[in-house]
Amino acid sequence: LTTALELESYVYDRTDRIDESEATLLYTGFLFAMFSLRDDRAANSRFAKLAGSLYVDKIINPGLDAPAISSAPWFNAKENQKSNSEQLRIGILSKYMCRHSVGWCSVDAIQALARLTPHVYLYSSGKIGDDEITQKFKQADAKFYLAEDYDGSYADVAKLLEQMARDPLDILVELASLAAPLPLATLHKKPASVC
Repeated sequence: LTTALELESYVYDRTDRIDESEATLLYTGFLFAMFSLRDDRAANSRFAKLAGSLYVDKIINPGLDAPAISSAPWFNAKENQKSNSEQLRIGILSKYMCRHSVGWCSVDAIQALARLTPHVYLYSSGKIGDDEITQKFKQADAKFYLAEDYDGSYADVAKLLEQMARDPLDILVELASLAAPLPLATLHKKPASVC
């Protein structure tokens, strides 16, 4: 625990000098361990918010071409689109719609949700295999969007946002934001009324 507290103190003391690699390690690595190292919800929440804001400032915002995205025709069109249905339009975003703990734990609930409403949209935020869990997601009565363009193993954020704008979502649920950086970039752009 002493090392974790030393790291936390180090980050608080030099917040303005944290670089991109440190921000990434804090967000994608240390936050996982922090909650099991210390039982102090207030202190953990404060540090998690700091790590998240550093990650947005150092990684997400510079990585997104904000002027290009906000001037794209689909970006502002979403605000003017209203669903003709009284049912909610629900988007679900995950890189793990496959043989992974997130996929195993969510596939049955998503299949049941898709039977309740015709407006469920599944968005894969990364490259996934075509295993039996992926097949269950694809067979759910939902629209399944598998990205075609990737930046490494993650879907292109602008293309993902463009697809979400075509499916004017009321709610976007993300299943594993701490495990992968792309969902944070997507949620940061607020592609649905509730994210």
